[in-house]
Parts: sequence; structure tokens; C-alpha cells
Amino acid sequence: MRYLLIVPIIALAMIVGVSGSARAASEVACGRVQDLKPATATAPGSFSLVAGQTNTVTIRAGETGIIAGYLCIDVDIVSGGWVFAGFIGPADPRFITQIPTVVCGTLAPNTQTIGPRSGAEFVELRNVQGGVGGIADASGTARLGVPPSARPALGSYVCLRVGAAAVFIELVAPGADGYIAPKTGPKTLPNTSTVLVDSSAFTQ
Repeated sequence: MRYLLIVPIIALAMIVGVSGSARAASEVACGRVQDLKPATATAPGSFSLVAGQTNTVTIRAGETGIIAGYLCIDVDIVSGGWVFAGFIGPADPRFITQIPTVVCGTLAPNTQTIGPRSGAEFVELRNVQGGVGGIADASGTARLGVPPSARPALGSYVCLRVGAAAVFIELVAPGADGYIAPKTGPKTLPNTSTVLVDSSAFTQ
């Protein structure tokens, strides 16, 4: 499953040795871990970092540590790819805290066919309520990557909890913390049409 959102990159530095030869550039990236393949003593591993678009991060052979959930890491850029270079803790000023928010709307298939949020892995939430700036476009539609296993029926009103860069976290059930009830439409007015009566039936 691929989620297409914006990768939060905090720093980009080119490290130059004393000899003047350029070493790998490094970046800071934050996101949620998916598809972890741990490294062994002799073989590298990898994982997907969902923070914007999904990026594959290589783990060098012999690397240990708990790689799970939401995290911030240093990565080296080697031949255009990301290689894990270390964890960034919450006390580090480069760490981006994941702040969950709830966004609600009517679930619909994705109608965007080009651009960063096109494709069937995304769904639309129409007439969005809640959330923060940047989740919905000018028409009130948000496009989010939601795993098929977590998708209710199209056309239903749903609330989703999302984190940094609008990464899907979970469905929010009615009545749960953060749930926003759907807006109610206008009530049906009573029938006030004129009833025609045959007055000849009342002649004296």
C-alpha cells in the first residue's frame, strides 16, 4: 500500500571531507513505519517510511534497534536512495511531533487521475468537517490513503484520525473522542398542496 503525501524534510546537508571529496548527503525524515524487514548480522534490511509519499529506507547489515510506529530518523542518501543512519529522539529540536487530528466526510472513490494523490490507493472525503488547514482542497474534498481493510462502504459518512502529513491512523467510531456528527440537511416540509374537493357533493 502506498500513501502519497508530503515528506517533511527538516535539513539537507552536504558533508565534505578534508580532502574535498563529497560524502553522502543526509536528511531528516519523520513518518510511520511499514513493511519492516529487519537486518541480520550479514544481510541488510529495509522498511517503508510513510511521510508524504512512501519511501524505502535501507537498514545496513548488523544494525539493531526498534524500528516501529511513528519516528524521526537521520538518513544518508546513497545512489539516490535512503539508508538509515540513526534515530532522532523527541528531545532533539529536529523531531516533529505527530499531532493526531480527526477529519470527517462522505467516503467516495478517488477522481484524481494525475498528480501526487491520484490512484486507487486513495479515497476522497467530500464535504469535509474538522481537520487542519491543508487537508481539504477549495471544494471541501480531502484525498487520503486508507488501507482497503479499513475502508467502510463508499457513500458512508466516516471520521478518520490522521497524524503528521495527514497519514491515516484509524477510523473513529460514532461517539468516540473526536468524532464529529454529520451535518443534518433541511427537514422535509409537510405537504401543503391544495386538495380539490367536488363541491357538488355538498349541494342542498
